[in-house]
Amino acid sequence: MIEGKQRVLWIDVLKGLAILTVVLSHAPWLHRMGPKGVSVIASFAIPSFCLVSGYFFNPNASFRDHIRRRFNSLLRPYIFISVVVIIAYVIFRGAPSVWWYLFWTIYGNGPNLPKQMFHLFYLTNLFIVTLFVWALFRYFKLLKSSNSLQLLFIMGFLVLGALGIQLFWNVKVPISVTNYFMTDGNLTLINGLLKNPSYSQESLLVDKQFTLYGLPWSLDFVLVTSAFFMSGYFVKQNKLDHLFNKGTIAFIMLLVVIVCHSFYNYTINLNVRVYDHLIISTTESFAAIYILIYLSFYLGKMDNKMTQFIKYVGRYSLIVYIFHPHAQSNVYRTLLSSLSESISFIAIPLSFIAGVSLPLLLNWLLLERFKSFRFWFYAK
Repeated sequence: MIEGKQRVLWIDVLKGLAILTVVLSHAPWLHRMGPKGVSVIASFAIPSFCLVSGYFFNPNASFRDHIRRRFNSLLRPYIFISVVVIIAYVIFRGAPSVWWYLFWTIYGNGPNLPKQMFHLFYLTNLFIVTLFVWALFRYFKLLKSSNSLQLLFIMGFLVLGALGIQLFWNVKVPISVTNYFMTDGNLTLINGLLKNPSYSQESLLVDKQFTLYGLPWSLDFVLVTSAFFMSGYFVKQNKLDHLFNKGTIAFIMLLVVIVCHSFYNYTINLNVRVYDHLIISTTESFAAIYILIYLSFYLGKMDNKMTQFIKYVGRYSLIVYIFHPHAQSNVYRTLLSSLSESISFIAIPLSFIAGVSLPLLLNWLLLERFKSFRFWFYAK
C-alpha cells in the first residue's frame, strides 16, 4: 500500500486524468466523428469522478458538516453559474422569462438546464449522493465495519439503478395531471422549456403533451452514482490501493475494455439516462477506472512537467469541469471557420487544450485572486 504523501499525489493525478476524459467526452469534434468515441469515454468519465469523491467520504462526520462542506464546494459554484447564465440568457437571448430559467436551474436536472449548464447536473447529484450515503451509514451502522454488506449495497444499487434508470425518462405527462395544478398546464410547461438538446419544443406543441426527462437533481439515477461513490470509499477503507499498482492486471483490464467496446456498443451516459447493459457496461466502467488508477500510480511516481501539470489540473478539476464546454466548443468553432480545410485538423488539439487551459487561466486571473469570487468557488 502506498502511504502518506504519495497516496495524495496519485489521487491528484487521478482527478486530473478523470477531468481530462470529461473534457474529451464533450469535445465537439469527437461528437462529429461518430458515437463510438463518445460512448467509450462516457462509459467511465463520470463514474470515475464518483469513485474519487467516495474515496474522500467520511461517514463519521456529522450531517451538518457534510451539508456545509458539500454546499460550499458544489452548490455555491452552481448557484453562481446559474445566476450568471440566467442574466446572460435573459438579456441576450430573450424568452422564456427569467422565472423559467430560475425554475429549471432549481430543478437542477441536466436535460432541463440551459445549454451552457447542461453538464452541471453532476454538482447537484453529488450533493444528494453524499447525504444519501451518509444516511445509509448512519442508519445501517454495520456498513462501517462489514465489507460484505458494503459490497451487497454496491451491487444492489447498480442492479436497481441500471434497471430503473429510464423510469422517469421520456414520460408523457397527462394533461389532467398538470391541469390540476395550473390552467392549461402542459402548454405552460412546454412554452417554458429552455433551448436544450433533449427537447424539441415544436414536436411537443403538436399534441400539447409535456414530456418529463428525469427527476429534480437527477434523483432517478442516484443509486448508480451512489454505487460508484461507495466503491471509492470501499477502496480506501480496505486499503486496496496496492491492488491498482499491478501492470499485468492493468493490461488485462485494457484488453477487457477493447474487447467489450469492439463487440458491443454499450456505454453509460447518466445525463441522458443510458445504462445499456448491466454486466457489460459495468465491466467496461470498472475496467477503465482501474486503468486510470494504475496510470495515476505510475505517473504519481514521476516528477516531470507533464505529471506536475496533470496534478495541477486535478487540484482545480471542479473549475475545469464547470467552464470547459463553453471554452472548448467556441475555440473549435472559431478555428474551423478561420482555418483553411487543409490545416483544419489542428482545431482538434487546440480546442482540447483551450478546454483545459482557459478555465485554469480564468481561475488564476479572477477566481483565486478576488475575495468575491473565492467566496463562491473556494469557500471551506
